Amino acid sequence: MSFVICHLSFVICHLSFVICHLSFVICHLSLVIGHWSLVILPCSQSPVPSPQSLVSSTFNAIRAGKY
Repeated sequence: MSFVICHLSFVICHLSFVICHLSFVICHLSLVIGHWSLVILPCSQSPVPSPQSLVSSTFNAIRAGKY
């Protein structure tokens, strides 16, 4: 009986570690996406760009890569 309780506590601990790791991965991905959006934006833009300028600068970067 104590083995079952120990095993269940190990499974719960492992699941919490997996959830913590997934949240860390999601946070890291959002940081990477935010960093690349800052790289794509030109330096002359304001520090807090509007969504329209973000979209237009992204399209400009895509067009510059194509041609």
